[in-house]
Amino acid sequence: MQLRKEKIIKILTQKRKVEVNTLSEKLGVSKVTIRKDLNDLEEQGLLKHAHGFAVLSDPEDLKVRLTYNHNTKVKIAQEAAKLVNDGDTIMIESGSACALFAEELGKSGKRVTIITISCFIAKYISDYPNLQVFLTGGQYQANSEVLVGSIAKKLLQNFHVKYLFVGTDGFSTKNGFYNNDISRAEIGETMADQASNLVILTDSSKFSHESLIHQFNFNEVATVITDKNIPDSAKTVIKKHGIQLKLV
Repeated sequence: MQLRKEKIIKILTQKRKVEVNTLSEKLGVSKVTIRKDLNDLEEQGLLKHAHGFAVLSDPEDLKVRLTYNHNTKVKIAQEAAKLVNDGDTIMIESGSACALFAEELGKSGKRVTIITISCFIAKYISDYPNLQVFLTGGQYQANSEVLVGSIAKKLLQNFHVKYLFVGTDGFSTKNGFYNNDISRAEIGETMADQASNLVILTDSSKFSHESLIHQFNFNEVATVITDKNIPDSAKTVIKKHGIQLKLV
């Protein structure tokens, strides 16, 4: 059922508005089954469902992005959680893979302190008493629910942690890793300066294109955790630069 719901979101991402009949035909299930799926997805705030149509919420909404390649991202999150020990303090930047990673830490029962710029992540893991969360403060970026700017940078510079976990929006075999937002790229670089090890969490789809602004060179990255569909060209260059590559 989860896979079918992911397919519904994927179809809606491409067309934004789709008839129930069309979804039923494409997925090979009854309209009753599709309506049940749509009702579940609407309760999660991922779409609107009325008058025989389904309309996707903002595709950039993190609740929507959490559904993209969800099972793969959960496996990535579970692998990343193995790096963290009970009592650790870590930094987490933002994004769907990082949110699922934070959730896995919550489920693990480990006592972990998390420093983050992501209001979404702080809210997403608020039910886990074993996780202590510090939000940086700063300028609120509503579309991504993160805190950026000089105040956030200044606070982050007071910390030092073993691990920083980040997502990525793009990749180049020549230049490394990219971000699609200048302010988040800058704050991510500040966070990296305060961590001994930079760990990138991403599904393999991000290795197929670059994005707006270059963020991390290869020599800044300690570990990349992704899935086995990573292109061979990316795999080769990552290993060539001595980066630990974990595939799930």
